[in-house]
This record gives sequence, C-alpha cells and structure tokens, in this order.
Amino acid sequence: MCVNFLASTGRSGSVSGRLHARPLMETPRSRNDLFSPDKLSIYQAACGDRPQTAMKRVDEIASAPRRSPSKTESRFMSPDPRTAPDPTDHPLAGFPGLSGKVVAVTGGATGIGAAASTAFLAAGANVVVHYHAGEADARALAKSAPDRVATVAADLIQPEAAASVVETALTRFGCLDVLVNNAGGMVARRPFAEVDPAFFDAVLDLNIRSLLAVTHAALPALRATHGAIVHVTSISARTGGSPGSSIYSAAKAFVSSLVRTTARELAADGVRVNAVSPGTIDTAFHQRHSTPEKLVATANAVPLGRLGTPEDCAGAFLFLASTATAAYVTGQIVEVNGGQFMP
Repeated sequence: MCVNFLASTGRSGSVSGRLHARPLMETPRSRNDLFSPDKLSIYQAACGDRPQTAMKRVDEIASAPRRSPSKTESRFMSPDPRTAPDPTDHPLAGFPGLSGKVVAVTGGATGIGAAASTAFLAAGANVVVHYHAGEADARALAKSAPDRVATVAADLIQPEAAASVVETALTRFGCLDVLVNNAGGMVARRPFAEVDPAFFDAVLDLNIRSLLAVTHAALPALRATHGAIVHVTSISARTGGSPGSSIYSAAKAFVSSLVRTTARELAADGVRVNAVSPGTIDTAFHQRHSTPEKLVATANAVPLGRLGTPEDCAGAFLFLASTATAAYVTGQIVEVNGGQFMP
C-alpha cells in the first residue's frame, strides 16, 4: 500500500499504451510464417543486391524443426499484434511480491518494454507505461487493465520529460516502487570512422542522458518506498556489438557500469539497482538495424537455436523488481540471451 508521496509536495502531473505479442509458429513453417508480410518486405529491401541469397537463408531457418508452443505459451501469445493479452491469463500471473506495487516502465508500450509492462500487470502491479511513438500500443495495453495502467507520452531526450513519468506515477497511484529504464535505441548503424559529434550526442541522449534524467527524477520517490531500479543494458555492452554499433555498445557498457556504482551508493537508502541484458531479441529494433542474413546467422549460432522474444525477458524484470525474490540482489546484470554469450 502506498503512502501518497504527493501529499507533501503539491506536485501534479497529467496522465495521457499495444503489446506486440507474436504467436509461436507450428512446424513446418514458411518464410511467411516466420516473418510477417510487412517485416518480410523490410528484410527484402534491406538485402540490397543480395535478395536471393538472403531469402534462401530465411527459407532455411523457416523450415528448420522447431518445438510446438507449450500450453502456457499458446494462451499467452496473441495472434493480433494490437490486442494485449489478458494479464490475468499470463504465465507470470501471481508472481510474488509485486501485487499493489507501482512500476514505471520507460518505452513500455512496445517490444521488451511491453512484455515487461504486461508481466508486471499479471503480477498485480500498477503500471505507468511511458511511450514516445507507440500511442496505439499504449492504448491497447491500458485497455487490458484500465484501473491499473496509466500512460504518459514523452520524448525523454527533452529535459523536462523525465519528471512527467514520475509525476504520472505519483498523481495516479501515490508512490513509485520500481523504475524500469527500458527506453533506448541504436539510432543507426554507423562505422566508427564516420561517427561525428552530432551522432555521438544523439546516441548518448537516447541511451544515457535520458536514463540519468528519469533516474534522478525518480530517486526521491524510490527512497521513500525503498524501491528498485531495473535498467536495460545489452549483450553488446560485454561483446562490443557488431559492426556499426560502437557508440551504442559503449553507451550500454556505461549503463552496466552505472548499475554497479549506483547499487553501492543507493544501498544505504534501501534502493536496489540491477539490470537485464537482452541478447538478440526479435523486435522492431532488429527490423531497423539488422539484415535477414545477420539474424539467420545469429539464430543459428545461439545454443538454444533461435532468437529471443520480448516475453523471454519478462521474468527477469519481475525477479529483480520483487523483494520476495531479489531482496538481497543488487548491482547485478542478468543476461537473457539463449546462451549467445556466457560470462
């Protein structure tokens, strides 16, 4: 139960959410099963002068044997990308220690952020879903649990935007127990030799400065609840990433280091700081920044034999956020990558 954090501050905030859940495919599969028509056209266009080679590799992975979805997965995956799953009918429903808690997820309407938001809802939490360009997604997610979802639209690279996320939590739910810093992105693939100050700043604004701003804004509320911070870093922070991602990978390495230093500093306030480090997850991020050939090669190299899904990451967020499961866990980075990287 929250003690209303706003009561003594007099602050107010405006409250302004679609989960992109994908069905697991039965085997055998065709390229049209593996990739939606719009994604397939993006991949074909990305292949440049190598469309036949790339599509051959797509067909190879599409025809590879794959397990059928479990009963739990089948009922969780929604065939309609604009329909958020019922949070009460979720594999993580009833996860301990999160019922009634207030969780803010930046970039919480799509991809990994949406999977995290939905999982927190399934665990009984109240969720503030921040989004920038995913209004339709945010609305669909809010519709799945209208009494427990608040949405807020903000461009976090703007100085004043960070406060709106925290103020939405305090205005709607009275406190903040968990902050999930998920918002971020590569901006573009660019060879290191072509990196200029403007590009450098764009990547740092999106992945570092915005994260710092939201975290600073949330600290008073998190100290009041002895809350938790869960950052999202990346496998690239440890491996250095692939060509063209040098600044993004370095930015994520900054986040990973920040986890450890702030975990030490904030422990005295009862605030835990951890991170989830996804591997190659099948989201719009890789539609924009990876070719079909790269994704096929990556999937073939992953010991578990596939790319990850946003839902594969959800349990790690809940584990780190809950004092029932992680009260003695701080300064840690949980790798979720199918064995792609083993520290």
